[in-house]
Amino acid sequence: DQREALTMSDRVAVINFGKLMQLDEPRQLYERPRSKFVADFIGESTFLPVTLENGVASINGMPLSLGAPPPDDTVEPLLLLRPEKLEILPNGPTGDYNCIAGTVKDLVYQGESFLLYIDLADGAEVALRSATRSEILDSLPAKGEPITLGIHPKDTLVVAGDM
Repeated sequence: DQREALTMSDRVAVINFGKLMQLDEPRQLYERPRSKFVADFIGESTFLPVTLENGVASINGMPLSLGAPPPDDTVEPLLLLRPEKLEILPNGPTGDYNCIAGTVKDLVYQGESFLLYIDLADGAEVALRSATRSEILDSLPAKGEPITLGIHPKDTLVVAGDM
């Protein structure tokens, strides 16, 4: 149980077929996984391919502001998106966030939170999780309408794809 391991441990080891993938404190393991495998194993994740050139990560030609530089040896770099790290930007792109445009696909109400599924132009799907406060729910775009998502640079992380 990943949640129990994160809650009760000072350090957690993630092992894949006998290979140590990452040994770290729980917060570091979740917030700064070193690979797609670790990110996917601990928590919900969506991955989008990025281009790395001279230490600058870009998605669809748009440079990203990162919370930490990707490792020099990053193979198959991927942008890690966690549903709870994404925000809805009701007034469109802003310089304070890395922005992703899409179209609302579906809303799944879960009581204390909701999941909003968004289709991106390249066919990828991302999910945003937020609290079910009425001012948020009342302002959500309807299915099929455009939406701009933002992720703060501190929460923008590029991880290595699994080979």
